[in-house]
Amino acid sequence: GPPLVLQRHAGAVVALAFSPDGVLVASGGADEMVRLWNTRTGSQERELRGHTNTVLAVAFSPDGKHLASGSFDRTVRVWEVATGDGQVLRGHTGSTHAVAFSPDGQQLASGSSDRTVRLWNPATGREQRRLEGSAGAVASVAYHPGGRRLASVGEDKMVRLWDLVTGQEILELEGATGPLTSVVFSPDGRRLAAAGYDTAIRVWEAAAEKNRS
Repeated sequence: GPPLVLQRHAGAVVALAFSPDGVLVASGGADEMVRLWNTRTGSQERELRGHTNTVLAVAFSPDGKHLASGSFDRTVRVWEVATGDGQVLRGHTGSTHAVAFSPDGQQLASGSSDRTVRLWNPATGREQRRLEGSAGAVASVAYHPGGRRLASVGEDKMVRLWDLVTGQEILELEGATGPLTSVVFSPDGRRLAAAGYDTAIRVWEAAAEKNRS
């Protein structure tokens, strides 16, 4: 049948995320708004105002109670889904292209054009750690399902794997010939995939790396 069409944005829609229960969709875009939609009714549930430039990324917490967003305005915001209340996480000195909650929901990672990945406590909004070493803008971040590792990719064509306990980079995966835009772990954590401008999707076995360190 025909699709459910959700229209309220006044510009390009750049980011989408489903809530864990599959009922809500969050959207962000050029109108500087984050919107929450009910996919059962087709209605807009909430309008989250605060960003002052294009919203580039949105992600729900694992329990679905919070939503994170990143923007060209250099901020990360964490919103309460039930109330729409939000807090601003400041620290990035460039646009924020990626946000992701840890598997237990106790940490939030963000990637930015300032070449850093920052780790935050989403409850307090405080920056916990800065992961530095990328040679270009960070476009995508992904937590390993175990929660102790994080992968990041971006402009420098490298896949970087970080140990979140020590904050150290533990692995670099080469091969891409252009900037990378997306990185994901398989649900069992044994594979890592990355893709970008060179048109290829590369999949690595992560199990061997896990055993080494």
